[in-house]
Amino acid sequence: MSIGRSPRSTTYLVHHLDANPLMVASDVTDAMGLKAPEISLSKFRWEQTQQHHNQALQSGFVQGIRNASLNPEGFGKYTMKNSFTKTYFQDLKLHTHNYAKLWPWIGKEIAADTGNFGVYTQWENFNPDSSGVIKYESLIDRTEAQGVINRNEALQVYTKSMMGEVNFFDSIKTI
Repeated sequence: MSIGRSPRSTTYLVHHLDANPLMVASDVTDAMGLKAPEISLSKFRWEQTQQHHNQALQSGFVQGIRNASLNPEGFGKYTMKNSFTKTYFQDLKLHTHNYAKLWPWIGKEIAADTGNFGVYTQWENFNPDSSGVIKYESLIDRTEAQGVINRNEALQVYTKSMMGEVNFFDSIKTI
């Protein structure tokens, strides 16, 4: 694990996606007679939850990082408390695909690649150039194309995880 990774960061799990059986080549999916919908599931989920992205962007956590006023002690206590509950790990699994897109998007919005965020400047979670987004979205789109997941159910789970992330971000106070 590299320096600057939060225990909530799931970008280090991206390398496991290539081994997932659902990550078959697109020509295999096409040969199976499966068609991609007009709008991909990953794009559909993202567009349908835009209000939550903006809420996350305006949260105390993100604005605290942006303004270098996030209380490291408070953030550390919250993260440690959550990491020892069974709910944390269930939520982490639920939110994995959420992090892949939301965190780099926030990074782009706050200019994380060029900004000075105090002790959080070297933190990689908001890296706007995260390559994991493409892999996660490909997996989501292929699982729908293969009939493994239902679009409406996927949106419900994604919306729930997005709201959970907003609640997490709002729970952390700035200095």
